Amino acid sequence: MTGKEPRQLQLPFALWTAREIAGVIKRELGITLSRWSVARLLRQLGLSPQKPLFRAWQQDPERVERWKKEEFPAIRKKFEGQGGVVLFLGESAVRSDHHAGTTWAPAGKTPRVKTTGARFSRNVIGAIGPKGTFRFMTFQGGMNAARFIAFLRRLLEDETRTVHLVVDRHPVYRSRAVKKFVEETHGKPKFHFLPPYSPERNPVEQVWNHTKNHQVEKQPITGPDQMKKLVLSALQRIQKLPESCGASSAIPTAPKSGPHEVRTIMHLSVSGRRCLTYIGTEGIRHHLTRQGTPIGPNDLLIAAHALSNDLAVVTTKVGKFSRVPGLKVENWLRTWPKKEFVLTAK
Repeated sequence: MTGKEPRQLQLPFALWTAREIAGVIKRELGITLSRWSVARLLRQLGLSPQKPLFRAWQQDPERVERWKKEEFPAIRKKFEGQGGVVLFLGESAVRSDHHAGTTWAPAGKTPRVKTTGARFSRNVIGAIGPKGTFRFMTFQGGMNAARFIAFLRRLLEDETRTVHLVVDRHPVYRSRAVKKFVEETHGKPKFHFLPPYSPERNPVEQVWNHTKNHQVEKQPITGPDQMKKLVLSALQRIQKLPESCGASSAIPTAPKSGPHEVRTIMHLSVSGRRCLTYIGTEGIRHHLTRQGTPIGPNDLLIAAHALSNDLAVVTTKVGKFSRVPGLKVENWLRTWPKKEFVLTAK
């Protein structure tokens, strides 16, 4: 069960639920257990119900690994040598009928929040860089070549260097009109394509997730104009906050995949933005929660700041901070030599 999903065992479902496991136990062993009994047994075995990561079956894991270890390091070395800039670009949509978050209420009484029943959306496109650069544009309607080229013109307007854009394989990015625009600008924007079906490798997806689930979707939506203001406010907050922690936030492209991902993407994330540092702490917090070893919110901020600047945390709470993957922790009280204090009477 821990090594295979149900479909690999020829079972007609995709998720291990207590009810389904009880059915398998009865069918295979002839023992009848309630789903509550199964849940208790699973917790005793160290298992817990978790939201799984859904990945497209078309994704090629070997190609993703080659991108991580060979292709992107080569791109980065090339643009650094030529004095260019690398940006991760992506687009998304904020919908009026998507709601996120929870609220406190009396037990057994589900609270109600009034919002619009109309369905509409606001599309956004943005590019994020490793030095704190974040440029975006909002628009109404779907993405097409004209809107994408308009965003590229804004992106290149004040940029004298070659811009290396890491993008997914959206048809618009590979259209004839975009290729013609690249030729007209003498190849100033250069496109590097992510592996197919691998949106988790793009850090800008974490910005969209933060904008939707932590900013806009927690607000009651009343109309298109009000939602547009909420989207602009959330993105401008990311763009304009001053450097307060001086840290590149640990924005993992796959925040739920494990400790190595938190550390690997560190240098691809944004530096010096308070709210993006918060996104980094969310990635660390999620990993520690899954491991069953969470730490406090202030300790999370300290850990994210230290990780992004490759610093060591000097503390007596060695056990607590050692839970954060890749974090250097030191306790100077253990290493300092003991001094003898002699009291003399005057």
